[in-house]
Amino acid sequence: MIYESITKANKNYKRDFLQPEEIQELMEKPYMEVADYVGKNFLEWIEPYREVFEYTKVPRYQFFKGGKFNPFYNVIEKHLNTKNKNKAAIIWRGSDYTEKIYTYQSLSFEASKLAYAFKKLGVKKGDKVLIYIPNIPEAIIVMLACVRIGAIHAFFHFSYSADALAERIDDCRASLIVTANYSLTGNELDIKTKVDAALKKSEHQPKHVVVVERIPKKVHMKPLRDIWYHDLLSDTDFKEAVNLESTILSFDDPLFIMITTTHFPEPKGLVYSAAGFLGWAHYTFKLIFDPKDGDTIWNTTDIAWMNSHNYKIYGPLMAGATSVMFEDSIQMQNARRFYGIVERYNINKCYMSPRIIKALMNADMKKKVFERVDSLELFFLGGEPIEEDVLYWLYRKLGKDKLPVLNIYSVTELGSAVAAQLPGFSKVKKDSVGQPIPGVDLAIYDSITKTKIKYQNEKGLVSIEKPLMSMCTSLCHGEELFYKTFWKYFDEKYVFRVGDAGCFDEESHFYLSGRVDDIVHVAGKRINLQQIEETINKHKLIKESAIIILNDEKKGDSLIAFCVLKKNVDESNYSLIIDEINEVIIEELGEPVLPQYIKFVRVLPKGADGVVLRDLLKEIAMQM
Repeated sequence: MIYESITKANKNYKRDFLQPEEIQELMEKPYMEVADYVGKNFLEWIEPYREVFEYTKVPRYQFFKGGKFNPFYNVIEKHLNTKNKNKAAIIWRGSDYTEKIYTYQSLSFEASKLAYAFKKLGVKKGDKVLIYIPNIPEAIIVMLACVRIGAIHAFFHFSYSADALAERIDDCRASLIVTANYSLTGNELDIKTKVDAALKKSEHQPKHVVVVERIPKKVHMKPLRDIWYHDLLSDTDFKEAVNLESTILSFDDPLFIMITTTHFPEPKGLVYSAAGFLGWAHYTFKLIFDPKDGDTIWNTTDIAWMNSHNYKIYGPLMAGATSVMFEDSIQMQNARRFYGIVERYNINKCYMSPRIIKALMNADMKKKVFERVDSLELFFLGGEPIEEDVLYWLYRKLGKDKLPVLNIYSVTELGSAVAAQLPGFSKVKKDSVGQPIPGVDLAIYDSITKTKIKYQNEKGLVSIEKPLMSMCTSLCHGEELFYKTFWKYFDEKYVFRVGDAGCFDEESHFYLSGRVDDIVHVAGKRINLQQIEETINKHKLIKESAIIILNDEKKGDSLIAFCVLKKNVDESNYSLIIDEINEVIIEELGEPVLPQYIKFVRVLPKGADGVVLRDLLKEIAMQM
């Protein structure tokens, strides 16, 4: 009943961008026509492209061959001669209730100043800038400054340890690192000390480290290498900065790197091209979020993740929308912050993970923390499945029995949402994440026969049959490894294997059924199991460990850790060891990837080749 009610509410929503019949027409267009539609309508070119798409050598490909464009103009500058000039682009709310609002004009100005300062430090087109910074507006300014001069930005989440950061520094080989002295996300955290520790361990040494002063607290600053962000800007010639020419990029020039370990035993940076990513981000943001004049949109995901890159920063900015950014995360303990932010900024469209909705529901039920908010019009969910009782609470209580609740399915490697329930268009079905977005050639393959599944509701490997313009195009160092990892030869052609399992129903609605590899997807975060195991093994008493994923279609992926101790330990000490293991995981990888259970075993079952038999461990876990 709840799904019929949400579908009815969604049908009552009046779209501004593309009417339902136009979306249906777009869904029926050939793949190449949709790509051309995106290229012509969502990017402004200095030199138009000669070809929409070309395989150089399957599966190597190019989009918008021959085209040249100004990415900074496409993202920011095009708004400066329009009514959006003095419109709020970014609204930021700090954990300490501080506030900053950047209009399109002021955001352009700040990014231009920093771009000029970066050039004075020797940063040039193609250089890499590693961003290790919390959810503060300077993070966006750094990204845009890189766009202006053609530098390639690479985000790495500040919660990761110094050891993890050192590995990424060596892989990325950044000429510049931008960080902050402290973070106020959760507890006060000294970030700069972690950067210093990482640089002592890394072989590659960037020329400079730029430090944002989040709070007035001293940190160690190495002479000649370390520079305060505010000092760097105070030395900038404002006139020269504004007159700085933006860098022109070719169709295949890179825009940014997304640092990941999800498919590799060692850290690797996935590279995304500027034209393809920006065009698709602009198109899908308008298609999914349907921005209107006066909208204020809050994407609650962390700025370091892909979903923020396309649907909090680049997509909204290209569309001239207003995007809200909160420094902290919403949990049951601070649920009042959610209502306060929505009311203060009159937010009407909100993207959240089901984890946040559950926290708000628990705060309502256990602490009586709930406030009616009348500005909200649309809810978008993504990152993990939602339990039906949580969905019911969201629709009935927060949505006042009338607001659409829609799903978005995004994939980091594809740089975008690939399926979604669209406002004013889609039917909302139980457990479905919607239909493929027009222009996405999504298919299901049998894992044994490697052939395409043609039957309805039959589960298999989720794959992309034709390249997507927003998807990663290479690795930082390892082109052959990139193709070997992602592109599989199925049914006499190459397809891009996502790593999820799923199926289609009779109306082409798409359903996910969990992971099929060693990647866990929890709280919107994807991570390699081997990385969790290596972190657990750092505990002084752990000899080896193995993580398995239990797939639950309602609750999402859960983790079980099996650990072998180096010596016999009294069982009364197990709880203390578990607490210590959890502390290590939180420090290295963050709380979202904590195992639900940690079990101690004498040995791990292994095959003749020495590889852990995870399927056997999974059977054991299911019987616990």
